[in-house]
Amino acid sequence: MDSYQSLSAKVYNFDKPVGKSFGDLEYYQSRLTNKASAILEPAVGTGRIMIPLLQQGYNIQGFDLSNEMLGYCEENLKSAQLPTNIMQQASFTNFQYNETFDAIIIPSGTFLLMTDYVEIKQALQKFHSALNSNGKLIFDLFFQNDFQLGRTNIKIFTLSDSEKITLTMTEAEIDYANQAATYIHRYEHWKANQLKETELETFRLKWLGIEEIQLLLKEAGFIDITISADYQYKKSITNGTEIFTVEAIKS
Repeated sequence: MDSYQSLSAKVYNFDKPVGKSFGDLEYYQSRLTNKASAILEPAVGTGRIMIPLLQQGYNIQGFDLSNEMLGYCEENLKSAQLPTNIMQQASFTNFQYNETFDAIIIPSGTFLLMTDYVEIKQALQKFHSALNSNGKLIFDLFFQNDFQLGRTNIKIFTLSDSEKITLTMTEAEIDYANQAATYIHRYEHWKANQLKETELETFRLKWLGIEEIQLLLKEAGFIDITISADYQYKKSITNGTEIFTVEAIKS
């Protein structure tokens, strides 16, 4: 795994602080009606979603594969005076808990970091096993409908008067046969106009069709599948839809 390394995690924590919402925080709150229910967030990241839910009384814990992201998550939990023993390092396919859950949530399209069908099927089966009867799986997806091969975008994150991180993002490859897009991210850490560190990240994202994800969920044993566009429950998807949320119930 070469994503969410040191500089990448630092930028994520700076640019997407705890509680920042893209509409997902409010939407997931509306779909998690019982705060006492046991909730699991795979790929919890820096705690952007988990910590606000904890602060509102939800019973939630999470895991992430990136040690760097978990380090920021621990710092953020401590700052919020919340327990830090509710997270662990794990992947979508190897996480282990002694309990089962009433809901599993994966906001922000993180599900699409799985680019291999075998891994996706294993993860869905793992999620299914980790849920209680009638438990729900909720996750976000989006299409790669604005990809332009070779296009480059530069962002600057000003950490202080003397410190910044620049991010150069290049749309490097589109693989239609395997439904995956590859982005190259170059992070440069500057202090007092001196380059201190450089980090390269290969970011590969898959896209899944509507019928495709429904078939995968049914194969894993899920039922009552609903799909909602732009964080509006059961809103129909159109070609202009930016993000859509899938909800499925364990049979």
